[in-house]
Amino acid sequence: MELRSETAWKKAAACDAHAKLTKDEVLRVKFERLRDSWIRIANDAEASTARANCRDKQADRPTLERRAS
Repeated sequence: MELRSETAWKKAAACDAHAKLTKDEVLRVKFERLRDSWIRIANDAEASTARANCRDKQADRPTLERRAS
C-alpha cells in the first residue's frame, strides 16, 4: 500500500509537469495552485507520520516513578 505522502508527492509532480507543458496562462496558474495544494498535503502527511512515530517511541519507554523523599 502506498503511503499518503507518496501519493501526494506524485500528484504534485504531475501538476508541475502539466503547468510546464501548457501554453494557457490561466490553466498554468491553476495547475500551479493544485501542485502547491498537493505539496501541503504531502508535508502534512509526513509531519503526521513523524508525530505518530514519536508518540509510539515514547509509549515504548519505561515510565519512571518518583520516589517519596
